[in-house]
Amino acid sequence: MRLDVGCGSHRDGDVGMDQFPSPAATVVHDILDLPWPFPDSTFDSVVAHQVLEHLPAGGDETGKDHIFRVCDEAWRVLKPGGTLEIDVPHLNGRTAFRDFTHRRFFVPMTFSHLWDGQRDPWYPRKIWRLEYCHVLQEVPYQYHMRKYLPKLTGVLEWLPISRPHNIFVKLKKV
Repeated sequence: MRLDVGCGSHRDGDVGMDQFPSPAATVVHDILDLPWPFPDSTFDSVVAHQVLEHLPAGGDETGKDHIFRVCDEAWRVLKPGGTLEIDVPHLNGRTAFRDFTHRRFFVPMTFSHLWDGQRDPWYPRKIWRLEYCHVLQEVPYQYHMRKYLPKLTGVLEWLPISRPHNIFVKLKKV
């Protein structure tokens, strides 16, 4: 079973959870309203595509940051060995600041506190193993080039004119 948190109008999993009702949301529930309405060890995978950048900065009354709270809750509902897949805009990407609902900005090492096994009390106690961290590069006018000059696009992707666009992180519950 796969849980898509913040699924919006499309669902990438068996269960879609969003705070707003939509045809894709099988469960209407706010991501920050913890605990989520699922028992422990329910899902094989949790996906958060283009969600974490919308979480407010700061944390709960104990001072624990909302990103850590959400990742801890994903850890709770995952089966042992389950994965958390995260997709967020890169800080230097074209879409990071374009959307006024984005409240957080990311670089690949933003998530290192999750997989490094930090023992600092400000960081979560749930331990993840990094499966991969990939930065998708974007070539200027990539859409138009793919459409009108498809052969040239492959060449330009190798030139140093691209910039980071999205960060993809996959963590495994340990």
